[in-house]
Amino acid sequence: MASRWLGPTGFGEYTVLMAVMLSFGRPLEALSPFVARTLIEYPARSLRDLLPIALISGLALGAVQLIFLVFWRTPLTLPQIILFLLAASTLPAWSLLYAYRGLLQAKKRDALYLLSRPVELTVRLLASGVFFALGGRVISAITAGLIGIIASIGQINFSVRPGYFLSFKVDRKLFLDYLKIMLITLAGGFFIGLDMIIAGKVFSPEDCGRYALISLIGKGVLIYAFLIFPLLYPRLVEHRISKKGLYYLGVGYLFSAAVFGAAFIIFFFWGGMLIPFFFGEVYRKSADYLPAYLLAVFPLCLNYGVVNLKAAFGGWSECIFLWAALALYSILLLTSPPVFYDYFLRMGIFQLIAAAAGFWFLARRS
Repeated sequence: MASRWLGPTGFGEYTVLMAVMLSFGRPLEALSPFVARTLIEYPARSLRDLLPIALISGLALGAVQLIFLVFWRTPLTLPQIILFLLAASTLPAWSLLYAYRGLLQAKKRDALYLLSRPVELTVRLLASGVFFALGGRVISAITAGLIGIIASIGQINFSVRPGYFLSFKVDRKLFLDYLKIMLITLAGGFFIGLDMIIAGKVFSPEDCGRYALISLIGKGVLIYAFLIFPLLYPRLVEHRISKKGLYYLGVGYLFSAAVFGAAFIIFFFWGGMLIPFFFGEVYRKSADYLPAYLLAVFPLCLNYGVVNLKAAFGGWSECIFLWAALALYSILLLTSPPVFYDYFLRMGIFQLIAAAAGFWFLARRS
């Protein structure tokens, strides 16, 4: 919907902003398993004991995101400032939503847990349709996302009624445990979204819009390829770098390779028909680049599997290693010429090297 209403230039701007929000929001996804594990291991604790950790994390990430956007997009206009403030406000809301979803996991309310995501996306879609029909642009899409988050929180509260009062005591050990996970997953989130964020600096506004569509589809395939990793996470925690652990990691990679292989075949043969049909004729040229982008993104899937291992049982050394690798990745992309294939090549080669080096570093320490 946004691709048709905003056009390539507006869609590129919107997608860069969403990539920043999703990258900073990625650590908040770890709140769900963190809250679920804590409530299961410590039955005396309640959600109100963990909400301060969630809220502090969301506020801190929102503040850092706002600073990042201000320095990334100077000079700023008043509408941009309002937009960035609105984008930053979504992270505290996200943090509460993921904490509530962790409660559902701990209580084994699987049906409600599975329902919360469709509620969020459906309300967001409906709100987006209304805002765009009224002539809204990027700020409308961000507002619609915030409305979807609030609706999902309301649905969980109405169904479970966990209580609304926060505890003012923050457990230092739990907070430090989550801080390590947050920093590792934040780096992992930027590995996923950084190519889109930097595309706004490397390519022209119109080419950035076309790249945004390529990235949107490629990252969509990536999400499906990642579906198995949450199921493997407990097994990776248990078996680490052992024959059993490597077996489960291999299962994850085989599943991901099958997803990427199917997507490559579909878009290689029928991309020129599917993309104009779903996104508009103006994006037809993007279909030519999509198979190459999928080849470049698959190594990212391999690297993200290693990041999952680091999040499962890695320490502060792994965290520092990830951030150092991310800094090198940023420099490599920022110095790329404004040519799609050169950009793809840098992405793929770096992610392959990072996956191999990260696995070696983790195996050596284990």
